[in-house]
Amino acid sequence: MTELTAAEQQAEAAYVPQRISRSEFVMVRGRQHHLRRWGKPDAPLLVLLHGWMDMSATFQFVVDHFQKDWNIVAPDWAGFGLSEGRDGTYYLTDYLADLDAMLERISPDQPVKILAHSMGANVSTIYAGVRPQRVSHIVNMEGLGPVPGLVINAASMMSKWLKAQREPEIHPGYQSVQHFAERLVKANDQLSMSKALFLAKEFTQKNHSGSYELRAEPSVRATLPLYPHREQILEFWGGVTAKTLFILGTASFVTRAIEKYPGELRSRIEAVAGYEEVVLEGATHNMQHEQPQLIAATVEHFLDLA
Repeated sequence: MTELTAAEQQAEAAYVPQRISRSEFVMVRGRQHHLRRWGKPDAPLLVLLHGWMDMSATFQFVVDHFQKDWNIVAPDWAGFGLSEGRDGTYYLTDYLADLDAMLERISPDQPVKILAHSMGANVSTIYAGVRPQRVSHIVNMEGLGPVPGLVINAASMMSKWLKAQREPEIHPGYQSVQHFAERLVKANDQLSMSKALFLAKEFTQKNHSGSYELRAEPSVRATLPLYPHREQILEFWGGVTAKTLFILGTASFVTRAIEKYPGELRSRIEAVAGYEEVVLEGATHNMQHEQPQLIAATVEHFLDLA
């Protein structure tokens, strides 16, 4: 048996899931995709969609706090986690097509319930406006469209994207799982080391040089300038008929950036007819890590009432 390093021994103290997931690999539009699944196949279906530079394991803490039985399906988007990449090109429209194909596979005859975060929430809310008959309920955590000020110089961002296609950026990696966990905690002081270690173990893999790298293609970092503009998103959202809940965090960089523009946050949310809204005091953008028990209770309450 291989002896563990000190860092790896520390990583063994990671958060222990209460509900164990299982992996399934399926072909979606000619690419192999990883689906993380929890619960029994005969329970009500709930689809979980992660955000940019994230993966399906991000929902583990929320899943552990659900009180009801769910048949949960959480894909890794193409280029993230254990799903196959897309040869360097990542358009939001491709993720829409992937979602359409996935839902056709896992629920061909019934509209689905979706809980989604960030990029996943943007993709699924647009999808719910374009294919309203395919989505019955959607919980949107911080997927509010393009963040004002995030792309200061569109030409510069596009230039970086072109360079990434020609010369993909190679990240030097992390010394250990513990090292990456420490980076996560430094970036979010509301994240416990126990949860950070769990995420770090799921989000990284050891490469040939012995360092740890993210389970994500380097070129996915260059998707930002290829995002639909605000007016397109509002038009898509206007077609949403699903019962919709927005969950926002008062300490989130997304919410704060949009709130700098008077009326902008309201105009985006109100583009969806009949929405509900919950604001979590002190929650950052990665609220699913910080307040999973409250989010689980909020989601199940919303789905029960709906």
